[in-house]
Amino acid sequence: MKLSSITFAAAGAILASGCHAAKQGGAPTADSGAENARVLAVEPRPMANERGSAPALIPKAVAYRMSGPYAANVPVTVNSSGEIVSYPAPSDLGPDSEPLDLGDGWWLDRRGVSDNSVFTRYTYAEYRALKTAPTIAELREAIIPGARVSDTLRLPMTTSEAVADPEAAKAALPVYRLKR
Repeated sequence: MKLSSITFAAAGAILASGCHAAKQGGAPTADSGAENARVLAVEPRPMANERGSAPALIPKAVAYRMSGPYAANVPVTVNSSGEIVSYPAPSDLGPDSEPLDLGDGWWLDRRGVSDNSVFTRYTYAEYRALKTAPTIAELREAIIPGARVSDTLRLPMTTSEAVADPEAAKAALPVYRLKR
C-alpha cells in the first residue's frame, strides 16, 4: 500500500509542477495565444497493488434488523417520498436470496437491502413463482405498513465470506447489553 501512496503522490507532484514535453509543431489553441501550444492529456489509470494488479472494490456484507418478523418477505427500496425506486424481477430471486439469521434480530442480506428498504406481503417463494414482476401499483399495495429495515451494519467481510463463516459474521455484530 505504501508503494501505491508514493506513486500517487509522485504523480500529483509532477502534475502540480508542470510538464515539459519535446517541442512539437502544431496549431495554437484559440484560448492560449501561444504560437506552439500543446495539450497534455492525462488519462487516469488504476494504480497497481502490491501484487501488480489493479485493486478491486468488493462490496462488504450488510447485516440488518427489521421492525418486525419480515425475513421471509421480499423487500423493495423506496425514496424519501415513499415512491418505489428499486425492486427485483422474479428471476432475480433464487433460493440463496433469502437472508440468513445471525441471531439477536440481525440478518445477513443476500439481496440488496438498504436503510430505505420496506417489506411486501410477497414471500420469496411466492415472488419467485410469478411469471412477471408486479406493477409498481401492485407492489405499492403489497407494502406492509410499518415493515421496514430499522438498522443496517456493514460487516468487515464480503457476503460470500459471511455466508461461508456465519460465526465470523456474528462476531462482527455489535453486542447490545441491557443496563441493570
